[in-house]
Amino acid sequence: MPKDRLDRWLRPLRRWCPDPERRISHPGVIETGANRAGKAMAVAMRGLLTHDARLVRKAKDAVSDLLRLTRGGRATGSTATGRSSSTTSTPTPAATASTIWRAWPG
Repeated sequence: MPKDRLDRWLRPLRRWCPDPERRISHPGVIETGANRAGKAMAVAMRGLLTHDARLVRKAKDAVSDLLRLTRGGRATGSTATGRSSSTTSTPTPAATASTIWRAWPG
């Protein structure tokens, strides 16, 4: 794909999703759970498409908190069964975060 076309297609991601851990509209808000995992996937894909290892590392670092085991209480992380948990009541699958983590070679 021509570089100018790729740059044009990735422009919205550069604008609206430069950092998987922060919101553009509210920079003081730190993303958690599925929002962080989704934004990390977007940043990782942008890094892969542009051969930017810094972006891939940023995405990996953003999901590492999601993959730590949750033993109880209110926390964001993964249960021992591999499911994502951001509350104590309803865990949801963390397929996106797990995929990024397993794909990272380091």
